[in-house]
Amino acid sequence: MASITNHNLKLIWAPLHFDTKRSFLLLLSGIMYAVFYVTSVYTLSELINRISDKSIYESHRLLFSYLFLQACMFFLTNIQTYFEKGIESLSFVKIKDELTLKKLRMKYSLNDDPDVLDLFNLVGDYDKQVVSYIHALVFFITLFFQIIFVLILLSFFSIKTAIFLALFSICIIFLVVKGGSATYIANKKVQPLERKKDKIASVMTDFSYAEERLTYSFSSFFSARFNTLSKETRKLKNKALSTWFRKAQYGGISFIILLVIISFFLMTALKTGEISFGLFSSLFICFIQLSELMSWNLSDNVDTFIKALKITKDYQTIMGFTEETDKTNVAITNEHNISTIKFENVSFTYPYRKNAPSILSNVNLSLEPGKYYSIVGKNGCGKSTITKILLGLYDNYSGKILFYGNELNKYPTDFIASKICVVYQDFANYFIPIKDFIQLGTKTTLIDTEIIDIFSKIGIDFSDKKYPLGLQTPLGNIIENGTNISGGEWQKLCLARAILSNKEIIILDEPTSAIDPISESKVLDTFLSLCKGKTIIQITHRLNTVIDSDSIIVIKNGTIIEQGSHDYLYNLHGYYYDMFNTQKKWYQQIDGGNFHEE
Repeated sequence: MASITNHNLKLIWAPLHFDTKRSFLLLLSGIMYAVFYVTSVYTLSELINRISDKSIYESHRLLFSYLFLQACMFFLTNIQTYFEKGIESLSFVKIKDELTLKKLRMKYSLNDDPDVLDLFNLVGDYDKQVVSYIHALVFFITLFFQIIFVLILLSFFSIKTAIFLALFSICIIFLVVKGGSATYIANKKVQPLERKKDKIASVMTDFSYAEERLTYSFSSFFSARFNTLSKETRKLKNKALSTWFRKAQYGGISFIILLVIISFFLMTALKTGEISFGLFSSLFICFIQLSELMSWNLSDNVDTFIKALKITKDYQTIMGFTEETDKTNVAITNEHNISTIKFENVSFTYPYRKNAPSILSNVNLSLEPGKYYSIVGKNGCGKSTITKILLGLYDNYSGKILFYGNELNKYPTDFIASKICVVYQDFANYFIPIKDFIQLGTKTTLIDTEIIDIFSKIGIDFSDKKYPLGLQTPLGNIIENGTNISGGEWQKLCLARAILSNKEIIILDEPTSAIDPISESKVLDTFLSLCKGKTIIQITHRLNTVIDSDSIIVIKNGTIIEQGSHDYLYNLHGYYYDMFNTQKKWYQQIDGGNFHEE
């Protein structure tokens, strides 16, 4: 029980740590506000009594005291707003930094978990939730001490009324708190729908989809889907709003009933002379103000508090995500001499997909240094998974992989990245100067003439008309003086970057998919000649590009079913033979392992 209590206390305190000093001052100001408030109630009662008695001197003194107390309360309210803005500013910076670092450091496999994506969406405005949380906490502290002080004041005149008020207040708070997490639960249910909405919205508005939007006229289709999802999210949110409205009404109605009963007690006490007219008036005004606080305001703040507390728990869950293990102390036995890469009985299943079949099953593979390998197979057979494991992105595989003399998952990702360069099919378009784009992933500073020479060899048109600022020309037309290039040109730039990286191992994932078939052969031949002596691993569906491979690895349902040279596999008349013949009609006819024009 103690551990649960400690955990809850830590959770309650967690949002305050972003700015402990201001948070403490805010909580202290809440207590001070309650003191000023109750003092002003009593001062007002005395002021009314003195005015009734026509005591002019005392009336002026009490009036000045009352106005001073009101000014102090107004000043405290402004101070609280100032502190809240400061906390919001500081927490925004800290939270964004922490979330950014967590995204950079957390295991790559977590990106496959939709629940993780939903959590990141939930905590997207956590800085605002922190401020709302502290605001609600100050409200509770202020209200608590207001009620306590009013009860103490009331107990001097009528203990029964004070006890009744205390019990009824507890009932009201219980009713309000009972449904406090409704909004949060609704928001959590809405997240998968919001994620789909965001994706559809990007398709409808993003520039990269502009051509297909016009060509296929799919705007109405996606608009209908967007509207359907919007209706579903509105239903969930309206349901939560209805719950909140009901509990707020319960609190308000309950307190109105309480106000009527207390008014009766106060009127009785006034008639019997137990309390003065001034105290009756000030307490009556006080209870009217409290009735508003105990209904709508209390309900709203309880809802905010619980929602922020649950999001804090989500935030702590994210901060607790497994990060890439620090492997900097691993002894690298032969860092500069690449040896054969060996997969021994390697199997892999996505950890966050329930009842998912194995993507790889008992893969045994040897990749010798300096050779050219091609991995082929149907979509979803596990080709890209092999390369992702080799890159250290997935380390939750079973089996063993030897890399530079050690088990692969013992190496830090920085070391793996220093040895392997990747050309992805779905590469990222960085809208930065060309030289910066080429420099990405390469630690040594590249010389301009060296870059331009590779551009010329790989077939990149580096004319002044297209690149007016030379290597400083920004990629993409969203920046002034930028150049908009085709998908094929982007792929050529990525190939040039891989050549200039000068790394021992190069992975090509459909590297020429956006290049026309005639240019494709020339570009690939040039690339291979410039990367002679390096280990090349190509993933492709275009089998005309694999003929010159030293070894072709054929995968089906996560298992290697065939492996060998093109001639060897073709003469087997097996799975590769069928795949190759299916594509052969699109290009040329085969004769002794070489292509001829028809």
